[in-house]
Amino acid sequence: MSRFITACAGISILVAACQAPRERRSSSDHNRLTAAEIARTDAQNAYQAVANLRPNWLLGRGTTSIRDPQTSVLDVYLDGVSTGSGPEYLTGIHVSQVLEMRFYDAAQAGVRFGMGHPRGVLDVITVRDYTIDSLTR
Repeated sequence: MSRFITACAGISILVAACQAPRERRSSSDHNRLTAAEIARTDAQNAYQAVANLRPNWLLGRGTTSIRDPQTSVLDVYLDGVSTGSGPEYLTGIHVSQVLEMRFYDAAQAGVRFGMGHPRGVLDVITVRDYTIDSLTR
């Protein structure tokens, strides 16, 4: 009986080892949108690309403070610098200029860009800013 169990275990391990590897996505992929992904769409500007591929980045979350009844909006940064604008700014960025876009939730945005981003930050990295440093962000 123990030989049978050992044989079954060995076959199970062999079958598992022979299976084709699955494509693995890193946990941060849902917070990153690349030029290659955008190129597969018919989007003309960065807003359309986000709306098509990562619409949850644009969803409003309602008020974020009891003292301020205004609905907070996503803050847009361009190459790591604040534009002072919300998502509407993305309509002026042609997709050919975009290397990648990265979404930072409120906690991540606070660490990277400083406090005051209750809805998070969308950082658009443009082709003209393509350097070795931009690959390490």
